[in-house]
Amino acid sequence: MPLGGKVQNCPLLIVDTPTHELEVDAGPEAGTRVRNTDVVKEWSYFFKCEQDWFVIIPWGSRCVFDRQVLRGTLCRRITVPC
Repeated sequence: MPLGGKVQNCPLLIVDTPTHELEVDAGPEAGTRVRNTDVVKEWSYFFKCEQDWFVIIPWGSRCVFDRQVLRGTLCRRITVPC
């Protein structure tokens, strides 16, 4: 924390997980199978706190976007008859 200035607590990380389905075994008697319909991406967004100054006086802080990272891909699925 710089020179007695108040630093705003901002989110350091946000994880964006889009809607997706998990494959669940219905058993052989169900007569269904799972079909992939789409692929969606899961992202992580990183932020950092940036100090604001008024000449030499710490004036406040704000959260600024730093970077985004691809965490992985997830499948959108539906159940269809065999």
